[in-house]
Amino acid sequence: MPVKTPSSKQTRPLKRRRQTKPRAPKRSSGAPALSAQGYVRAIKRALAEGAYLRARRMSAEGAAKFPQDEQLAHYALVLGLPRVHDATHAPDPTISADQAWLKENGARYRGKWVALRSGTLAGAADSLRALLDAVGQDRDTYYTKLF
Repeated sequence: MPVKTPSSKQTRPLKRRRQTKPRAPKRSSGAPALSAQGYVRAIKRALAEGAYLRARRMSAEGAAKFPQDEQLAHYALVLGLPRVHDATHAPDPTISADQAWLKENGARYRGKWVALRSGTLAGAADSLRALLDAVGQDRDTYYTKLF
């Protein structure tokens, strides 16, 4: 079998390169720099694709670069990490008492609606409406249906 040498290869004429539009200046990451509206379009595209973390990152980056843009500020606020505004309240001890009651007695009330107050049964019924009519609606009462 003959061995091909570089001189035996066929050469093709080089294709002329198409002229392209001038591109936007590149960022250090290699991606083109975006305007404020470019960030908004990129955020909307990321949200449409389901890339929520990318949308969050783009909104924070855009809001930092364009602090005067209201739309970017809105996206940065809405997509940003959640903030705890008031963490001074102590945990509610009645929640653990209600959970303990549910573990111990929940099987007996399967399929029923129950109302619990501080770990004690306030009432049980087949529907939420009937339960509310029987025990009333109170902020300190835990209502749930047991399955």
